[in-house]
Amino acid sequence: MRGRFALLVLVLVLFTVAPPLVLGQEPITVTANTYQYSFSEQIVFRLVAESTSQIEAITLTYRVGDEPVTNRAYPEFDPAKQVEAQYVWRLQRGEIPPGSDIEYFWRVEDADGNVVETEPITFTYMDDRFTWQHLSEGKVILYWYDADQAFGQKLLDSAVNSLIRLEENVGVELEKPVKIIVYQSKADMQEALISRGTIFEERIITLGTVVAPNIMLLHGTHADVDRTIAHELTHIVVGLATENPYADIPAWLNEGLAMYN
Repeated sequence: MRGRFALLVLVLVLFTVAPPLVLGQEPITVTANTYQYSFSEQIVFRLVAESTSQIEAITLTYRVGDEPVTNRAYPEFDPAKQVEAQYVWRLQRGEIPPGSDIEYFWRVEDADGNVVETEPITFTYMDDRFTWQHLSEGKVILYWYDADQAFGQKLLDSAVNSLIRLEENVGVELEKPVKIIVYQSKADMQEALISRGTIFEERIITLGTVVAPNIMLLHGTHADVDRTIAHELTHIVVGLATENPYADIPAWLNEGLAMYN
């Protein structure tokens, strides 16, 4: 009897002294996950995480648009139970087209072998020098600034009509909407283009150009803007119709078809 009483007292003491068990607690917790960018300068990815043991490895995985290449970065940080990591992607002019969707996620590992991956985050990288408006219809999304709604609607109507005609003539349909980024001047648009040298940029005006499979940059205030829209949309539609993993359509044929349309 005395032995049973002593055992009961011991059990009660153990339950009193032992810390409470927390069910469902994740070993690694991400407390901050942010991004910030300056157009054609940099994108800053920042992560704050904590764990029940020392965090030893952090990996950032990111991709631009539908590019087949996935990039990985390994930011420097001081291993600890609570860490802050930051990766700065330094950009060249025109390296990422405005209107591009950027997707990224983090992978965090601690000393006990615990691993967590954040849910992918997607954001649209725009030229933050301007306040953009946008309209969409069918398979066209048009962005512009410093002009009224009628200006945007006129360009959108021109693009939609041209695209319908091109899809019928070529016999293909776009799977993703085309984004048209409209600039008001040569100087404004130049900052979104890859640098081609001072002499070239002084003498040549780019009226429109395809900078990604579904993104077009457009000088929206020149007199022949409707023809430029049709010309650049032809490059996009023909590119889809002739897409293959081995070779691009010959430049002379691509440009000839665009001039014809």
